[in-house]
Amino acid sequence: MKDKNKTKEQLIREVKTMRQRVSELEKAADAANSAKSSFLANMSHELRTPLNSIFGFSQLLEMESDNLSKDQLQFVGHIKSSCDHLLEMINDILDISKIEAGEMEVVKKPFDLRHMLRRVPLMAKYPADKKKIQIEMKIDPDLGLIEADEVRIKQVLYNLLSNAIKFTDPGKRIGMNARKDEFQIIIEVWDEGIGITGKDLEKIFDPFKQVSHAGSGRPEGAGLGLAISKRIIELHGGSLSVESK
Repeated sequence: MKDKNKTKEQLIREVKTMRQRVSELEKAADAANSAKSSFLANMSHELRTPLNSIFGFSQLLEMESDNLSKDQLQFVGHIKSSCDHLLEMINDILDISKIEAGEMEVVKKPFDLRHMLRRVPLMAKYPADKKKIQIEMKIDPDLGLIEADEVRIKQVLYNLLSNAIKFTDPGKRIGMNARKDEFQIIIEVWDEGIGITGKDLEKIFDPFKQVSHAGSGRPEGAGLGLAISKRIIELHGGSLSVESK
């Protein structure tokens, strides 16, 4: 009987020790995540300032186009597009840092969704034109005023269109369909791209995870756009999902 009681007491002590160890590990993980988010945010702010300066100087050079050769103007264009790409990545890192710290907020105000949807393809026109990709739009005429964060919704739709363009072959089509049913608004972005495997679909919304697309070469960007988009939609009480056929 004494041996049984001793064994029971020993098990209780071991369980308490394990719980204490798990608690310590959770605190350590939280501290590490907090330090990572803080580092990413600080690094992003530090990088943004010189990049903005480079971008500004490239704009000034463009204004002197009469004094530049064709090759020089092309170099200036490359500098600007590279700055745009890096600034986009930095903004994504800042957003994911806010998400991980639980600090991302949405500011909901009434705006005309139909009007905004008509403008979104213009933001993606340049990369689409470069690949001769046609953007098709189908917008429900009943869509009108909604209460949401217009800037953040526009960010999500641009992210989705950009991904569609990135993984669609030149000369193909992408599109956006928006409709309203009784209780919700459904927006679909589709493409004629190469598709994603079932294994990769499971991690497509994970931060910093870049999904490989057959024949697409090395993935671009930091792998944050879809993770950020999903969180923005969830903050609006909605959901974001993906299908691949």
